Amino acid sequence: MHPRSSILECAARGALTILLSGFIGFATPALASAQRGGSIDSLARAFRAKHPAPAMVIGVIDSRGKRIFPYGTTGADSAAVGGDTRFEVGSVTKVFTSLLLARMTESGKVRLEDPISSFLPDSIHAPEYRGQPITLGALATHSSSLPRLPGNIAPANMLDPYADYTADKLYAFLDSYDLPQAPGTHYEYSNLGAGLLGFILSRHAGEPYAKLVEQRVFRPLGMADSYIAELGDSADPRLAHGHAEGKEVPFWHFGSLEGAGAAISSTNDLLRLLEAELHPRRTQMAEAITLSQKIHFRASPELSLALGWHVVQLPDSSSLYWHNGGTGGARSFVGFSPALGAGFTLLVNEAIPLDVLNQFAFELARTLMGGEAARASALSSPGRH
Repeated sequence: MHPRSSILECAARGALTILLSGFIGFATPALASAQRGGSIDSLARAFRAKHPAPAMVIGVIDSRGKRIFPYGTTGADSAAVGGDTRFEVGSVTKVFTSLLLARMTESGKVRLEDPISSFLPDSIHAPEYRGQPITLGALATHSSSLPRLPGNIAPANMLDPYADYTADKLYAFLDSYDLPQAPGTHYEYSNLGAGLLGFILSRHAGEPYAKLVEQRVFRPLGMADSYIAELGDSADPRLAHGHAEGKEVPFWHFGSLEGAGAAISSTNDLLRLLEAELHPRRTQMAEAITLSQKIHFRASPELSLALGWHVVQLPDSSSLYWHNGGTGGARSFVGFSPALGAGFTLLVNEAIPLDVLNQFAFELARTLMGGEAARASALSSPGRH
């Protein structure tokens, strides 16, 4: 894949076809069976046969507990992958950024309705629309009216396209940009918006974004394998090397937009996240998780936005919360249903087309959650990674 094609696919691609199947006949968690685990393994092997990747790991959590389905090797020393193998998770980072927002809201440090101008230098004119400001909540729900990417992004290295996007460049874009419509009225997926949210929270707290997320999200959830990738990091022997079209590619760094996609995590850690999402009261982050799961914006009859999560309303009145991610050489997907008490994570170190990954992820969701597809409908929406 040409580097420029990669950045278009993995950062600002046009409409993706997202498979949102009509689910009928949902089984209760108590009906989970050993046969379902076998079905997940069969789906995974069939998928990997059609879409080869050096490493792929699926994690499942439901009434039976947690299960890991690992396939392949890390590529570094041919070591078999497992639940503790780390992957770039791309835009799943946005879930962590939004949890950070929820925690800072819970503690009274910020409010969802705060305008972003309150957190930027006085010399910077924050974009508005006819006097209507962008709020922190709008950044977390992709309703800010900011574009997917800033117009002044011009990577020095197309294989690491965000690495040199500095705070000065971010300020320059914000200072010159005019919103095309009012914030809080339309859904437009924005890596810029999520990255700006992480930048603002870091600036307001007076701490690096990586340190904030480690202290206020990863550590409280017991996610000891997870961290934010920064320039200058030493090589991580447990990190699955990314690939595009079968060739190894560099890891990505995100400059001032870390909050959009800079996280590294493992299947075991993402299952800890899902356990907390399914059982918030068992954690020390119950109030923040509950706030983050609340619907804050409705994009369409089929799609709503919580803080950081896309939410699909299912015919049985339950909801599927999900987010996917992609970098130049990795793909990820995390999804869960609070009502059904089940969730799963999918990590791959190959730049598989996201529409293909999404379709597979929703097949896994139906298999895990006992749903049988009645019909398939397509939702056209911007790339979520």
